[in-house]
Amino acid sequence: MQQIILSNAETTEVCQSVYDALIKGEAHPRAVAAVIALAAAEIVQKVGDEDRDLFIRASHGLLYASAAHNVFSQVQDEEVYNLIFTTAAYINVLNKELSSQAQGTSQPAAAPAASTTVGGGLIAVNQLETLEAQLKEKDLRGAFHTAQRYLKLGHDARALFGTISLVAALNDTTIDQGHSLQIVQAAGEEFISWPRDLAGTDIDNYLHIALRAAALGKRDTLISQL
Repeated sequence: MQQIILSNAETTEVCQSVYDALIKGEAHPRAVAAVIALAAAEIVQKVGDEDRDLFIRASHGLLYASAAHNVFSQVQDEEVYNLIFTTAAYINVLNKELSSQAQGTSQPAAAPAASTTVGGGLIAVNQLETLEAQLKEKDLRGAFHTAQRYLKLGHDARALFGTISLVAALNDTTIDQGHSLQIVQAAGEEFISWPRDLAGTDIDNYLHIALRAAALGKRDTLISQL
């Protein structure tokens, strides 16, 4: 289903793949919604760091898919299944639109390689302070390494995304209409609520997107001085 959503398939084929997973395969609607959100995250990662407007445009898919996923944490009625089909179709169309726009104008954002800089020690608070400083300096490679190390040590993921949000809050909302915070929130919610049955799936894209949203926005000079 995810591969079809991220292809040039027609809407009918996308909806059929959702039907096969949801009805024929009897997959849980929350799991289906989670996979669609992960597909949306892959679209964001196809956009390079140099085009902030396109990054935010691509992130609209993640915001929409995350909201749909959140619905199914509260409601399981078949009457709302249409939302899954609509979300999958929207992500498919967004992928095709952005793929044509990005051709020749933007390089895909690769996940940062492991940084050779080790900071923050083993204590959670110290690591979060290091992460905050790295994000303020726009050191994505170092921030990604610190965040991964923090998670591998078993520290609280909510505190991690809370720290990322604090940096995102420094961005000028008159420029990005508050999208930095919204993107961090959506990526954090998807990361934290990822289904345990799909624990083997790589969801680092969510972490990377949150870091990009926080670090690469234009700072509000007044707030940054507080």
